[in-house]
Amino acid sequence: MRPVCISTVAAFVRIGYAWYATGKEIAETNALGHNWRNKFLKRAIKKRDLILIAVALVLIGACLLAIRLMQGGAGQQAEVVIRLDGEEYARLPLRKDTLLVDQGEGRVNEIVISGRGVHMKSATCPNQDCVLQGEVTLDNRHLRPLQGSIVCLPHRLTVELTGEDTP
Repeated sequence: MRPVCISTVAAFVRIGYAWYATGKEIAETNALGHNWRNKFLKRAIKKRDLILIAVALVLIGACLLAIRLMQGGAGQQAEVVIRLDGEEYARLPLRKDTLLVDQGEGRVNEIVISGRGVHMKSATCPNQDCVLQGEVTLDNRHLRPLQGSIVCLPHRLTVELTGEDTP
């Protein structure tokens, strides 16, 4: 039985007991044998159930809206910090963007920032470890070996995804 029906069943039990105890059920039947009061009470209980369901749906909608707003806030406050030789080179919001870092002497890194995360698309370093590290996202950054960072050792470049919930 659904939880809403528990109060309905309890109401029917109380009403039924009162009718049988006082004999009102017999007095309230019409000539065709239909119990008009029982039909009226069934309609009233259905109306109460609909009100309860409507309130529950409004509460569920409010909870879903609150969850969506909290998730949207975390994505807007996340930033990508790029460092060269340990010093901050750029700080960018987490939105769709591509950045080309040219340090001269043939040292070039192409960094792609999407709404979800950041990854190193290409680099001129010999080992390509930075490209093979994959994408850092808000969801996977705590599970990665380098946490929220991508490191290119030959070019002395680090790309870090930061946000409020970073430990």
